[in-house]
Amino acid sequence: MKKTLLLAAALACSGAAAQEKDVWACQGLDSNGFKWENGKWERIFYEPDKWLLSLDGVDGNIKAGEIDTSLSCTDLIILTCTSSSGLYVSFDRATGAGSVASTLGSVYPNSDGSRDSIYIEPIQCTKF
Repeated sequence: MKKTLLLAAALACSGAAAQEKDVWACQGLDSNGFKWENGKWERIFYEPDKWLLSLDGVDGNIKAGEIDTSLSCTDLIILTCTSSSGLYVSFDRATGAGSVASTLGSVYPNSDGSRDSIYIEPIQCTKF
């Protein structure tokens, strides 16, 4: 009897932990920002991306095209996540609405004097 209860408790706990991981398919709605050209910022409009957002507690990951980066998140009213590469994600699990932004290029120039583009993209997500 004790073994059955322990097994049931272990299965319940493992199921609860597995439910914490959320995977969301996200579509960019619009995307624009700036690129560094001839020593100054030029406004540019980007093609919106399709994003894959994975959340597991305070850890996350986001993928789109060549981007595949780990996220560190805080989940208060709205989930906010940052990456070591300067990517910022804000997200509302209740509505699936959010945004992806990259602003590190405005602060840190590359070794050759160029700068990474900066952008913001509103997203709408659906949970898998």
